[in-house]
Amino acid sequence: MIAGRALGRWASRKWNGDVTHVLLVELSAAGRLPQLRLTGSLAGLRENPPGNSDDQVFRVEGCDTLRRSIAAVRKFVRLVRPRRVLITAINDACAVGALRAFEEAGLSAQCAALGRGAVKDARMEMRRANSRLIGSVAFFPERYEAAIIKLANAMLKNENVSPAVFTAHRLITPDDVDRFYGNDLI
Repeated sequence: MIAGRALGRWASRKWNGDVTHVLLVELSAAGRLPQLRLTGSLAGLRENPPGNSDDQVFRVEGCDTLRRSIAAVRKFVRLVRPRRVLITAINDACAVGALRAFEEAGLSAQCAALGRGAVKDARMEMRRANSRLIGSVAFFPERYEAAIIKLANAMLKNENVSPAVFTAHRLITPDDVDRFYGNDLI
């Protein structure tokens, strides 16, 4: 939902909500749970005024890699010749790959993408002038250890614990990437 809401806000500000296509760069092999990230993005996007219909939504198989997502999005670009496309991808590599395909076609201004993971390559992309990667949802796996130890200790003490424990995710944008990941530049 975080990704979709951010894309919707961006489209409202930059394109007055006039979106012609939504592109989901998937990884089917990952199974149902990771695919829910994209389903959630679409739901979040639909909360915003554009309210994209199903016939505007396209799905391509990104195969979890930059190279394969470039190839998949190249085909989409050739077949559809899209304009004003919001891209949400299963991970950052697929989001950046989609952007590269749009760049090759001379259509960078016709898209905006949001990835997942906030990995270093995506953070560097967000710092690039005129990048169309408007953000990435950070999972902060580097923070999992403390939460897991706290949970394990509670379980060892036979304390009541929640049947599910979730981590806080956060949208990282070009405006705040240095605040969260300033060490990238050292």
